[in-house]
Amino acid sequence: MATISAGLIKRGHRKLYEGDYASAVECFSRANLAEPQNFDNILDLIYALNQAADYNTALTYCYALLGMEDQKIKRDTLYFLTAEAFGGAGCIDGCAQMLMRSLKENPNGAYSQDASNFLNDLKKKYSIGKIDDKTNVVTLGLPNSITDAPFLNYESMRCMKEVSHLVAEGKIDSAIKCVEKELDTGNVTVSLLGVAIMLAGEKQDKKYAQRCAERFKFVEDYTTSEIHALAYNLTHLNDDDIAYTVFKELYFKESGDKDIAFGFAVACERIGEIAHAREIIKGVVSACGGRGPAVYYQNIIGNRTHSYMLKYEDDTEQAVLSRIYNNELGDNFTLAETIDFLRFAQIDVTKEFLSKADNDSFLFELELRRLAINPSASLFTRVQAAAKVFKEKQPVYLNTGSDIVEFTPEIEKVINNFFERGMTNEATD
Repeated sequence: MATISAGLIKRGHRKLYEGDYASAVECFSRANLAEPQNFDNILDLIYALNQAADYNTALTYCYALLGMEDQKIKRDTLYFLTAEAFGGAGCIDGCAQMLMRSLKENPNGAYSQDASNFLNDLKKKYSIGKIDDKTNVVTLGLPNSITDAPFLNYESMRCMKEVSHLVAEGKIDSAIKCVEKELDTGNVTVSLLGVAIMLAGEKQDKKYAQRCAERFKFVEDYTTSEIHALAYNLTHLNDDDIAYTVFKELYFKESGDKDIAFGFAVACERIGEIAHAREIIKGVVSACGGRGPAVYYQNIIGNRTHSYMLKYEDDTEQAVLSRIYNNELGDNFTLAETIDFLRFAQIDVTKEFLSKADNDSFLFELELRRLAINPSASLFTRVQAAAKVFKEKQPVYLNTGSDIVEFTPEIEKVINNFFERGMTNEATD
């Protein structure tokens, strides 16, 4: 396995040199599965994820390692890479704290000069709060940055609330006028354009829907939740041409976004551009580390059965569920993929898996630690993952939905009580 890992690492470094960051991520991810407890492999993976601007995923690995006490971890390098991920996610104080910790850990380390320059640049450009570099507590992680918030601005929320009332009264034309009035102010968002397209579908006005689809080129910013809602709505709209136009415009702007790229691949498949769909999804598979929903979709392109959302569906979902209920974790790849599936699973499935899973491997702990701070998993799933690997004197970090905190049994009790009261249908945290 070490030989396989060495070959993948060598190829990953070559891909980094060539600027093919998605392929580098896949190489380092596979190397990590082949040789899980090689911390250098994980640090290489974090570096590649930062280069690919996938800061949320990078931070899941950073937090997993930050909670481990293994002396083999190069702490100064880990702190610097965490700082890079914080900087990319827009968390300036967290970035500064990690740079200070990197320099304190090893003033002459491999990244010490970069860390010093980076920190000086931050101090020149930003007003940095008081940073405590003596503590081992991670400050202000916030992988749930503004890009993950349900809505980007108040105006969109106000308009959509008004539109919902008009639709309930059957006033579709008035609802369209309401959306158009807001769009005319320059507030061109994914949510508003998505609502306009659905309203056009209600009126069966293909011309207006096409016009709205073409206006996605003017979108300046979007949230993760907006993209997910858009993919869900376009799936139910059942208009392949409109969906293709929407995702084409978004893909031209953000080809590196995995959810957008996945949606465009499905859109290409729906209109018959199978070769193009395969080309796009190949990049998504690499960016996802060679595992996950994109891998399954890659095998069924041409069947026209998948929605526009990056998730497990149909037979593939049933296959993973069967594996969970039969406790068939298999090899490292299967174990990591099964834990990744919990991001999409219902609460009872998570309970079933974690109650049966009896695995003391390093990879099992690593993946559950990552799941505990993954912003795309439900709060209940994150808490259950943290509880499964919680140990005294080895902190497990938990994403509460608004910040990163150290997990405690008290937090677990509060969240479990929350769900036991029947509040188990959370759409968001």
